[in-house]
Amino acid sequence: MAKTKKSTDTLNRIIDAAIACYQRDGLQQTNLEGVAKYSGISRATVYRHANNKRQLLDRVIERESQQSLIELRKTLAGQSSLHGVVTESIIFIMQRRHHYPMQALLFGDESGNQQQGNLNPHELYQTTYQSLQHNYDQAKANGEVADNLSLEILSDWVSRLMHSLVSYPGEYGTDEAKLRHYLRVVVSPVLEPRQ
Repeated sequence: MAKTKKSTDTLNRIIDAAIACYQRDGLQQTNLEGVAKYSGISRATVYRHANNKRQLLDRVIERESQQSLIELRKTLAGQSSLHGVVTESIIFIMQRRHHYPMQALLFGDESGNQQQGNLNPHELYQTTYQSLQHNYDQAKANGEVADNLSLEILSDWVSRLMHSLVSYPGEYGTDEAKLRHYLRVVVSPVLEPRQ
C-alpha cells in the first residue's frame, strides 16, 4: 500500500513539474529531461511514469480531467434538467480557463492562440460523455429528450461547442451574462424539455 501511495505521489510531483515546464517553455519545448530536472526526480523515474512527451501530456490531461470531473459533479449536484447540466458545464469550463494553467495551454490563450499538441478532440469528447451520461439517462427515461438525440450525438455537439467557446471565447470569455444568454439561445432549442 505504501508503495502505491509513493508511486502516486511521485507521479503527481512529475505532473506538477510538467505543468510548470509547459507554462515556462510551452508544450513543444518541454521534454522529459527538463521535467526530471525541475522536479528533482531522476530521469529513470520520470521515464518509468511516462515513456515520451505525449505520454506525459496524456498523464497531465488525465489527472486534470479527473479533478475537473470531481469539481464539475459538485457544481452540477443541484441541476435537475439536462439543459441546466449542459449550460452549467460550459460555464464551469469557461470560468476554469482563467484559474487553471492547463486550460490555456490545452485550449489556447485569451486571444485564441494555440500551441501545437493541444487537447485531442477525442479526449474532450470522452470527458464530455462521462459528465453528461447520468443526467442524459435520467432525462431520456423521463421523456425529456428527443428520440433521435443519442448521448453520442449530444456529447459530440457539446464538446464541439465547448471547444469553440474555450478556444475562441470573444466576449463570452469575460461576460458570464452574455455567455448565459448565448447558451439559452443555442442550447434551449436542442435540450428544452418536450411538451
